Amino acid sequence: MARHFGGSKVESGYYVNTRSLAVVSLAGEGILPGTERDGFVRVPWPVMLAAAPVLGGLFVLAYPVIGISTMAYGLAKRGLGLAGESARDIAADLATPPHAVGEAHLTGKPGEGKELRDPEIEDLEKEIREKREKK
Repeated sequence: MARHFGGSKVESGYYVNTRSLAVVSLAGEGILPGTERDGFVRVPWPVMLAAAPVLGGLFVLAYPVIGISTMAYGLAKRGLGLAGESARDIAADLATPPHAVGEAHLTGKPGEGKELRDPEIEDLEKEIREKREKK
């Protein structure tokens, strides 16, 4: 099997990313997604057809094991009193003061930085002031 890299032009077919195991399907000649660091292997369609039920079966077998082990871990954590740490972390997050909508916190303090002056805007401001004074 020839190895292809992201961004390279290839013919139609199924390509599997060797790093993430993502499957890319190209209906016609096209360019593989990703960068040169992403490697792809072209997989014939009969292999993809056979692999789909096998991978689905593995998922069906592994899903209950993952669920039961996650539940056992949560119960063990609660039973050993380790949940108090995470509760303190949550309480610390909730105790922070709320932010006002539209308020910017990373812009600095008033008076900091340079003011940008545009001579055209200053001329317009002066013209408006003069017109208002005349009325």
